[in-house]
Amino acid sequence: PNYVSDAMRERWNIAHLEARMRQNLNGQSRVFFTTQNERDKNETFSVYDTRDGYMVNGRPVVSPSLNMRQMQVQYERGIAYATTEFIQLLDHTARVMKKKYPETIMYLGNLGLRDGGDIPYSISHNSGRDGDIAFYMKDENGAFYHPQNMYKMNRRFQTKANPKITFDLEKNTTLIETLLTQKVAPIQFIFVVRHLRSAIRRELVARGATEELLARFDETVAEQAAHDDHFHIRIYCSDDDICAGCNDRSIIHP
Repeated sequence: PNYVSDAMRERWNIAHLEARMRQNLNGQSRVFFTTQNERDKNETFSVYDTRDGYMVNGRPVVSPSLNMRQMQVQYERGIAYATTEFIQLLDHTARVMKKKYPETIMYLGNLGLRDGGDIPYSISHNSGRDGDIAFYMKDENGAFYHPQNMYKMNRRFQTKANPKITFDLEKNTTLIETLLTQKVAPIQFIFVVRHLRSAIRRELVARGATEELLARFDETVAEQAAHDDHFHIRIYCSDDDICAGCNDRSIIHP
């Protein structure tokens, strides 16, 4: 007897075929056609979307650097690559933060593999346009804290691993303001947990932020419960990326 309806069998077949389509065929390699000038410049390209796409000629994080540093765990995993635009964004932001707070370093978490694709630690770092920035934190004396990993923050702005290490609201608000006002690469999203997002917005209002900046904050900084230990940054496809098949899924801001 047939215990499965035709509709359910069709759904199962579609799911089965989709899984087959995602499998890499043996002997296949990615062929990407570029001009000689592009090859000479070693240009990077973000292809398709952030979940199922990949990257061509991924660039590593600037290293060594006095302004930013990838945490050792993520560095050892080899996920230190992104598009040129994203690396330039990180470099610019780290320089601004270093100038304002000389004692600090901007710490990074997951970026992507050199050729992009899936990584076990995230489902959306595939095409070089996503990256994680660790929270700026301070110790019990108010001094900058150098993290060894990304630490979850509770509603009292304390790390769950050590209550004496707390969320530095001033520096993190400056970080978000810098990201939202820079001209290096347009940002599509910044993901962070709700209670930290609310605190940063209140701090921006207290600083006298313009209506334009607050509007940009509201449309760009999104709540996500999973991001309680870092900021997840995503930029739009560049013009060259779009020509290469890059796809900006979800919201397209004005």
